[in-house]
Amino acid sequence: MKVHHLLATLALLTVACDTPEDQVMSTPRADRLDIVYEVIDEEIEPLAEQPAEIEEMEIEEINPETEAVAAAEMQAGPEIIGEAEMPPPTVEIMVRDGENLALLASWAEMTVEEIAERNDLAVTGVIYPGQTLQLAIADEEAFEDARAEATGGRLQRYLERRGGEISTIEHTVRTGETAWGIARDVVGVPMWVLALYNPSVDLDRLTIGQTLMAPQLGDTVADDTLPEDPELEGPEFIE
Repeated sequence: MKVHHLLATLALLTVACDTPEDQVMSTPRADRLDIVYEVIDEEIEPLAEQPAEIEEMEIEEINPETEAVAAAEMQAGPEIIGEAEMPPPTVEIMVRDGENLALLASWAEMTVEEIAERNDLAVTGVIYPGQTLQLAIADEEAFEDARAEATGGRLQRYLERRGGEISTIEHTVRTGETAWGIARDVVGVPMWVLALYNPSVDLDRLTIGQTLMAPQLGDTVADDTLPEDPELEGPEFIE
């Protein structure tokens, strides 16, 4: 409305300036109004071509909080975007028989190069059962699950090749015995199998009287199911 009033005033002044006084007074009032409206239309028409700019100016005047919010976001900076991602914690693990850097890297979601650098190892280096390594593990539970699944599959395949597990046997450690000797000579399984059956035992530091568990395999008892002397089972011994 203010724009219309201003343009009307300017139009009247334009008409008054461009028209002699006696002619203005002698012109009928209706004709003078038509002249004014023509001038107003000529002046308003260019403004009608930019409605978006006028609306944006009005919105900015009606919403002064916009500038305050933008200023607050600029001051907050990284806090609005979010905190920086923390590196995964370092976990110490003990290498088990059959494990290598590639397997550990896949379970820990690391690269072989990262593990080697963290533990001062060569990328192509060999690791040994009982060796401790530092790994950056984001989800320790997922790491152990993947480790157990891989190990369990390996154990299952081994047991199947040996005729399956008949039962679990116990062995009491005696003087002079070692885990290696017990695994090989007493229970007849590889060291990694003995380690899986005794996860809470430090096989490098056995004590006398300590009990170890091991599987009794099908191929070790197959001959025991047969009579020692088939002739003793003949009819002459039936009463």
